[in-house]
Amino acid sequence: DSSPAPEGRPLTIVSPANVDAEEGRVPRDRRTPLVVYVADVRPLRGQTEADSAFLVGQTEEVAVTRLLKLVGHPVDAFDRGRIGMRFPGRATLIFNAPIRNVQFTGREDDLVDMRTRLQTSGSPVVLSGASPVALQGMGGIGKTQVAIEYAHRFRNAYDFVWWVNSDPTTFIDTQLSELGRELGLPGGGTIADRARATLSALNRGATLPRWLMIFDNAEDIESVTRFLPSGPGGHVVITSRDAQWSDRAETIQVDVFDRRESVAHLRRRVPTMRPDDAARLADALGDLPIAIAAAGAWLADTGTSVSEYLRHIEKLVPDSLEPVWDLSLRRLQDRSPAAHRLLQLCSVLAPEVALDLVYGDRMAALLSPLDPLVGETMYRGRLVQDINRLALLKLDVGTGTIRVHRIIQSVVRQRMTDAELALARREAHLVLAAARPASEVDDPSTWPRFQQIWPHLEVSRAWESREEAVRRLIIDRLRYLWTSGDLANGRRAGEEFVRRWERLRATGADPALDRQLLQLQVNLANIVCDQADFDQALQIDERVLADQRRLLGEHHPHTLITAAGLGRDLRALGRYADARKLDEQTTAAWIEYFGEDYPRTLSAQNNLATSLRMAGEIRAARDRSRQVYDRAMLIVGRTHTLTLTAGTNFGRDLREAGEYTESITLLRDILARHREVLGDSSPRTFGAMTNLAVSERSAGRAAEAAERLETAYENLNQLLGPAAPETLFCRLSRAVNLLAIGEAHSAGSELAEVERHYRDRLGEHHPHTVACVNNRAAVTRATGDPGGARELARQAADGFEKMLGADHPYTLAARMNQAIFAAEYGAVPEAHEMLEPLAERTDRVLGPEHPDAARCAANLALMRRDLYGSTPEEEHEALRRLTAALGAAHPAVEAMRERRYLHRTLDPHPF
Repeated sequence: DSSPAPEGRPLTIVSPANVDAEEGRVPRDRRTPLVVYVADVRPLRGQTEADSAFLVGQTEEVAVTRLLKLVGHPVDAFDRGRIGMRFPGRATLIFNAPIRNVQFTGREDDLVDMRTRLQTSGSPVVLSGASPVALQGMGGIGKTQVAIEYAHRFRNAYDFVWWVNSDPTTFIDTQLSELGRELGLPGGGTIADRARATLSALNRGATLPRWLMIFDNAEDIESVTRFLPSGPGGHVVITSRDAQWSDRAETIQVDVFDRRESVAHLRRRVPTMRPDDAARLADALGDLPIAIAAAGAWLADTGTSVSEYLRHIEKLVPDSLEPVWDLSLRRLQDRSPAAHRLLQLCSVLAPEVALDLVYGDRMAALLSPLDPLVGETMYRGRLVQDINRLALLKLDVGTGTIRVHRIIQSVVRQRMTDAELALARREAHLVLAAARPASEVDDPSTWPRFQQIWPHLEVSRAWESREEAVRRLIIDRLRYLWTSGDLANGRRAGEEFVRRWERLRATGADPALDRQLLQLQVNLANIVCDQADFDQALQIDERVLADQRRLLGEHHPHTLITAAGLGRDLRALGRYADARKLDEQTTAAWIEYFGEDYPRTLSAQNNLATSLRMAGEIRAARDRSRQVYDRAMLIVGRTHTLTLTAGTNFGRDLREAGEYTESITLLRDILARHREVLGDSSPRTFGAMTNLAVSERSAGRAAEAAERLETAYENLNQLLGPAAPETLFCRLSRAVNLLAIGEAHSAGSELAEVERHYRDRLGEHHPHTVACVNNRAAVTRATGDPGGARELARQAADGFEKMLGADHPYTLAARMNQAIFAAEYGAVPEAHEMLEPLAERTDRVLGPEHPDAARCAANLALMRRDLYGSTPEEEHEALRRLTAALGAAHPAVEAMRERRYLHRTLDPHPF
């Protein structure tokens, strides 16, 4: 098209910055401009309404429509997805940054630099501050304040802004989990699970499109880095004293105030201060922002002149900044001894302290000798305000916290003697212990309260307390790390706490410490076992159980809980008979001393049912599981974790008893309840999904099972890792299902990998390893090697018989496979001689209506046909039994009709 393009018109955007300049301006080419008003200013004279668009105060929809009409663009044809920028009038949906500092001064260059780098770089931006020599390596430059100001100033550029306190790193996952909840992501699982799910959603761009995350005080680079999101549309800001962040992110060096900023801040605090006096004071303080703030607050509160203030601090310690806080702290102590003591107690805690702790009754009891009025709850806020007025803390009502800078904490501690510091720690410990929830840490509803306590345990050295209630918080913390799935950190923390308490015990007799040290070690054993270090877990539990029996007696709850852990260790190691014997004793003790309906008693009965199942007593296991599940439903409710565990095991026992339809019905409900309670990102949910899929495959629905197993395996692999026990259980079942749907070669390679894991970790004789050998025999048969299949089946049967006995269902299944694979290899007489007594024993052990008994009878009928010719009556009866057990459409029934032998694959049970 050679026709000239239509002539355009100029478009002017009018705001307070240019309204005066645009008034009366005559365009060079005499064309009337189009005018867009983006602020509430007077319209330009001579401008018609048709050539104007007023956007201020309008919604995004109205603003876009008006602008399109102004430029003559069809409104309906416009693709709104093409808009790259976020509409500035749209409110930020989620915002949790600390409250804005109304005294914030200067830093304009830093803010502009940060904004530019975030918009032009895909890397995180780090605000790092090299500490002045006078502060001996501590902070105070104002990095956090710059980040807070950026978050507030540019909040409308983001759909959400999320602040993460990164020191200590232990609680970053909790804050990410909370972000996931705010974003409406599927909940459930442990806090670590939800944190991973939140990061995954951010990295995939599956959340709100524009976001800002700020990781404050990120000093542990390796730990923080694994939590940094990298998804599209997001910005990440990090504040840190560590210069090594420059290897991983763009760095902005935040320096002390320039002199103009120092003067401006001081004169904002004290408007009557002369500029030259402010400059002299700033010079004396080295323009350090935190010192400038403290000096300005003190001068504003006392009315003292700058000259007198300078004489005070120079007289105390020349060339040092400590007198800045010395004067403020003395002022605070003179005004309110209780507020001064409150600051001392906060100086031995983490920098951020929940107001619930500060305003709590235990804190008030400690402060009341200094000020009896603190007995009144409302009055306690005055103490905080007394400290805040002197810029010794920052109050953030929005987050319900106070923040005491690390420099101020250090100065306050340095002013105390060793005895005073020890007393402050002891009293702070009592405040933490008094804040502990009444319920156990196993109850997720207690976690928000515990999260207020835990950041202070290490800083306050709570582990060295002589108070039992304080040390209990350490045990709670370790148990939470186990429950939340943070196994690596949990093991490191548990081993360190054990070492510390063993040193503490050496300093003097303390029966309560002896008892708690054993309880701590039991929780460490839980973590060690879940890391599949079964021998180490067994050693810990055996040693602790012996000590507890001697110290506490056979029937103390701690002793019985450890016995339950030992039973789990024995099951994990394949010592099923030993586990069953111990679980019988433990269950009897719980029943006798605590009653049948006590939750711990139900848990013990659940353990006993697991041991019965693994020992091969499938009907006894089913009956006990049914009892536990029914009682749990009545006592603790349908969604309690104990009920979910009992239901999971009952569904498994129904399957082992051959009641496939009932198992599927129950396990579908149990899976739905796992999703309801724990969400779609919990390993327990995917464990329930695996369990259901195995029942579906057992019932002949391998295609349905395949989809569930793929989903479960992918998620368990991501959440727990490839070597985790639950992941391996799922992978094994997935491999068996691949065989069921005709993918024998894939099944074989997967089974070989799982077997290698089990052989390396558990040994070649462990039932899990032997189960892999049995299943590989079925795969070898399917790939056309009957001789190899026969040999593998023999190895599996011999291995099961040695470990579990001749009558264990696994042994019976492997012997049946050995017989039919021998028949297919050509040794029919030998196979028949093996199978005939085996069929009788299977009927006796499992019952004639069990699917495995029916399968064995069908194979015997087919074998006799091969030996003696057609046996219609026996074949008809075998087909009837098989159909009754499995249903007419089951693949095994189809194979029987086609006169093909029926093999048996195995799915090991979780321990």
